Parts: sequence; C-alpha cells; structure tokens
Amino acid sequence: MLQFFDTAFRASPHQNMLFSPWGIRQCFGMIAAGAGTEGKTEILKKLGLDQISAVRQIAARQSLSHSNVQFNSFNALFLDSCYTLQPGFIRQCSLFYGGKLYQFDRKRKGECVRYFNQIVQRESRNLFKDVFSGQILEGDPALVLLNVLYFKAQWELPFMPHKTVSDTFQVPGSPPYKVDMMSAEWKIPYYNDGKICGITLNYSDPRFKLLLLMPVKSSDPLETVTASLAEKGLDTFLQNSSSQYKTRLKVPRLKLEHRLELIPLFRKNGIQKIFDRSCGALNAMVKDHALFVSHAEQFIKLNLDESGTEVAAVTYAGVETMSLRPENEKINEFYVNRSFVLTLFDTQTGVVLLTGAILHP
Repeated sequence: MLQFFDTAFRASPHQNMLFSPWGIRQCFGMIAAGAGTEGKTEILKKLGLDQISAVRQIAARQSLSHSNVQFNSFNALFLDSCYTLQPGFIRQCSLFYGGKLYQFDRKRKGECVRYFNQIVQRESRNLFKDVFSGQILEGDPALVLLNVLYFKAQWELPFMPHKTVSDTFQVPGSPPYKVDMMSAEWKIPYYNDGKICGITLNYSDPRFKLLLLMPVKSSDPLETVTASLAEKGLDTFLQNSSSQYKTRLKVPRLKLEHRLELIPLFRKNGIQKIFDRSCGALNAMVKDHALFVSHAEQFIKLNLDESGTEVAAVTYAGVETMSLRPENEKINEFYVNRSFVLTLFDTQTGVVLLTGAILHP
C-alpha cells in the first residue's frame, strides 16, 4: 500500500498528504468480496489482499481492539432498501470485516445523510461531524461501503510543553514560516543512510511506533523518501536504526486534515474494472444487478502534540447500478426504410419456406 501513498503524493507534491492503508484495505476488501473474477483479481493483487491476509486482518483488528491505546475500526454497509444483497457477500463482509448492515431510503435524502453523519461522528469520537452531503445519494446508489478508523495514544516519552517554542519551518520553493516546535533529547532509534534520515518514537503501548523520515539534504525532494518507502517498506528503516547515541530532536506540533479522491489514485495503480460502468465487475453484491464504484474518498484528521497522537480516518465507496445500456457498447442500426429481401425458413430441416425482394411494400 505504500506505493499508493507514493503515487498520491507525486500527484500533488506541493501539499500535505495523509493516507490510511488500513481504511483502504478494510473498505475495498469488502468491495472485493462482491466483485467478479476480474475485478476481484485486480483488487486483491494491487492491495495485497487474499483470504490469508483477510484472516490476518481479523486477528489484527481483534488484537488492536485489546491493546492499551484507543482503537476503533468500524465497517458498515448502507443498503438502499429497494435492493437485496447476495447472501455470500453478506457472509464475507461479516466474517472477514465485521461489517454492519444498515438500510436507507434514498427518497428521504436529508434524513439519510444525517444518519450517515451521526454514525461517522460516533465512531470517529467526534473528530468528524459532516463528512457526507446530499451528493452521496445522487445517481442510483445501491450501496455505500464505509470504514471509520480511530486511534489515540500517549507517547512513551512525552514532550515537555515548556520546551515547545516557535521555530522556523522551511518548505522548498516557499518562504520559511514559524511553527510550534516540540523539542527533546532522547536515546531513540535513529536512521541515516546518507540520503534519508529518521527517528522512531514509541507510544505508551510500545507495539505502536511513529517513524519520521526526511531527506538528509534539504535540497532533495520529498519524493526521495516516498519512493524509498514504496520500494523498501518500513522494515529497512526500522532494522537499520540505532539507539546507541542520544538524538536531539525537534518535531512540529500538528493539527491537519486531508481529503483524497481515491478513484484516480486506484486507476494509476492498475485497478480499473470496478470503476467501469460498462463492465459490471461487482456482480456478487446485489441480487439481479451488476454494480460499479462511482465515487470513493478518504478523509483524515491528525492531531500530534506533546502528549501523543490522535487520528481519525473515514474511507467510503459509493456503489451504483449499471446503466441499462453500457456507455461504450457498440449499437447496430437497421432501419427498414427502403427495398429489402426477406426469407422464411425452417432451421431444423433447412427448408426455405419463402423468400422475397420487397421494393414497394
């Protein structure tokens, strides 16, 4: 999933980028459960999902829920009441993702949107209040799939508030500006390969860590880091870090939010079928209908301060029924408005019963 992050950042290299691989895998794992062979293959391959990884995610979700941090991963399926889900799809969403099923009547748009937002607000511990608008029910939405992630943890070594001071932050190509900078000096894992340097911060439950990376040279683009993460993964940085010496660090206090459209990102990474209205790749979700993903987004909020970190992520995908005639399907035309020939025959015996050339009907 880190290659998706690299792709997303490269598309907008001059703005903040927040991305939740967990939210993507949860939401689109449910979509894969309702996809046909081609659509499912694309999703599973590109997102690194299969039945084994899905089982591992069950174990991960249970383990995270029993950790010493505040963790919530909530999966839901909002179904238009005029449709019926396939039993196999319901079973997989429930078994592998703990998906809860809710029904809605899109004719009551305002009420539905308020209901969706109330659930998101509750599951994000009030970090999100008005994610959805009436646009989510435009078109012919049969189903909306949703993951809400919430995480809150304290640092193992909290920063001292009195050491937070205003300091300069430099963005390439822009004038420097002042930010609130947290300061400390600890023996913590430090990484430096000459091109990229970084630190790893522990939370009060040490199974959770925060890895911070940046180019060694301020003139090098941040793509140096995102590309390396996508290529090497996290383990390279963690395994080659050392706590032998103290590290003097300064970390900005953060309060950020980000919205990311997922369909362009997925298309760039080779997932196409599920977004094609003429393909009908989602044919195992709803009885008697083939579906496609018409819109998908991720919203993230991050608060990082002297005491710890708080994150909320909302990932959703709206699924619509196919149009009666696929957009790109070839349409033949045959208008009998001039002279023509007709033949009447028996297919079993091959006997021609009648043939004629009609010039003046």
